[in-house]
Amino acid sequence: MPLSLPASLLTIVIAALLAPVIIRYARAYGGVLLALVPFSACALLLSQVPLMADGGALIYHVEWFASLDTSFDLRLDGLSLLMGILIPGVGGWLEVKKLLLVLEFLYALGHLLEAVFRESLHAIKLPAVFSEPFSSYG
Repeated sequence: MPLSLPASLLTIVIAALLAPVIIRYARAYGGVLLALVPFSACALLLSQVPLMADGGALIYHVEWFASLDTSFDLRLDGLSLLMGILIPGVGGWLEVKKLLLVLEFLYALGHLLEAVFRESLHAIKLPAVFSEPFSSYG
C-alpha cells in the first residue's frame, strides 16, 4: 500500500499545526522552512506520476470503524494528481518569491548605502595623503 498519498496530506497538516511554533522560534527563517513543506508534498505526489501515466488510479483504503462499516479512503487519479501538484507547487513558489523580493530589496539597499557612503567620502576634504586610496572610487 503506497503511503505517499497520506504522507503528503500529513506533512501539510502537521506543518499547519506547527506553523505558529516554527514562526515564533525561527523568526525570519520560518517562512522559508514552511515553504519547504508544500515542495515536499509536491515531491511525494510526483513520485506517483509513473503509476498514473497509464490512466490508472491509486486508492488508499483503511478500515476505520469496522463495526459501523466505516472506512477512510483516498483516491488519486490523473486530475487529482495534477491539482495536488499544482496547488502546493504554486503556494510554495509564492513563498519563495516573497523571500527573493526581500533579498532583492536588501541587495538594492546595500548598493544605495554604498553610493551614499562613497559620496560622503568625496564630500570630506581629506589631505592628499589620505585621499589617494579613495581615488579609485571616483
